[in-house]
Amino acid sequence: MEIWKKNLYVVFFAEMIVVTGMTFVIPFLPFYVKELGISNIEQAARWSGWLMGAPALSMIIVSPFWGSLADRVGRKPMIERAIFGGAISVFMMALATNVYQLLIIRIIQGVLTGTIAACTALVSASSPSKKMGFSLGLLQTGFFLGNFLGPLLGGISADILGFRNSFRITAALLFIAGWLIFFLVEENFTPAARKKETIPFIKRAALFFHNGQLFIMFFILFLVQFSVQIISPIFPFFMETIV
Repeated sequence: MEIWKKNLYVVFFAEMIVVTGMTFVIPFLPFYVKELGISNIEQAARWSGWLMGAPALSMIIVSPFWGSLADRVGRKPMIERAIFGGAISVFMMALATNVYQLLIIRIIQGVLTGTIAACTALVSASSPSKKMGFSLGLLQTGFFLGNFLGPLLGGISADILGFRNSFRITAALLFIAGWLIFFLVEENFTPAARKKETIPFIKRAALFFHNGQLFIMFFILFLVQFSVQIISPIFPFFMETIV
């Protein structure tokens, strides 16, 4: 099998496992907050919002650094960093004894993870231009399949095995995905020659906001994600009231 095909199929399967693991905790995370001592429903909903948003916030801050590092060391190490970092942080969630510890762990999770961008970069770099659409489409399929399986299996696992064991299962899934990438993905990476003069990050960000079409696409994606995610912290509590 050609290297790009093997990389694609391995990354597809690994990303599906990772997204399954990361969304595994969504159905029961608000109830885990209550188990950690936040009994008031309004406070539990507020804490759930912070806990679900914290990884994304820290990821926003560190993503430029990880992207710059990927240009120097390659995409495969970045995928491994994201997956193994996620596995460790999720395992630590099972050990949390209060919501403050859980919040810190979730922030650390955001700092260490970020597999989607790394997987997309690796597949884009290794796939032939004629197969780019197929490759990225398959990668997206793995992402959405994981989004479907994660909450479904996570809810079942929490009912049968409990919250803390479900975190441990998630960590195990991520470790499996990480070892798949480590042993099976091949990357022939050659760092690009670094220019003596580089545009500062702030100026590059300004260029982004001056690009009207790009900014509109960004804003639309933001609204879509915002509308989907805004109900995540309270939806489990809502289901509790009607079931």
